[in-house]
Amino acid sequence: MMDTGKCSETRNTQNNKNRKKGNKTKHIKLMVTSLLLGLIFFLGACAPKELPEGFDEANVTAIAKEVIVQMSEGDFEAVVEQFTPEMKKALDAKALEDSVGGMLKDLGEFKGHKKVSTTSSKNEEIGEFAVVIITSTYENGNATYTISVDKNDQIVGLYLK
Repeated sequence: MMDTGKCSETRNTQNNKNRKKGNKTKHIKLMVTSLLLGLIFFLGACAPKELPEGFDEANVTAIAKEVIVQMSEGDFEAVVEQFTPEMKKALDAKALEDSVGGMLKDLGEFKGHKKVSTTSSKNEEIGEFAVVIITSTYENGNATYTISVDKNDQIVGLYLK
């Protein structure tokens, strides 16, 4: 008779190592995503500026408000569909849900928008973009969104506080 206890123990140890490795990769991915989103936020958080030529304040505000409603409803796929290809590579729907889903659930039902402001920013990779900062009200509190939109009406930055 073979001693299968040792093989089973080795297999369990290997499975645990693989799980830990997967969790570590997931945490690193979330950390990198958070840093990218934070960078976009800080680029857009400089002194208020008028929107660049070709940007319509009502349009970029409507895009940002739509993103907030979609996130509040848990439709992270719809949000990611509006991302630029670069943003999609950095942040998929599952990672977005993992990073903000719990916070949104804690906030409760979405009620509306309290304060809206727009500004602009520019960087070498993206060029000029509009930055919409919206404080939204929820059943259990407020959340401030910073959503950056490029000239093609795609999301180039998303930050939730």
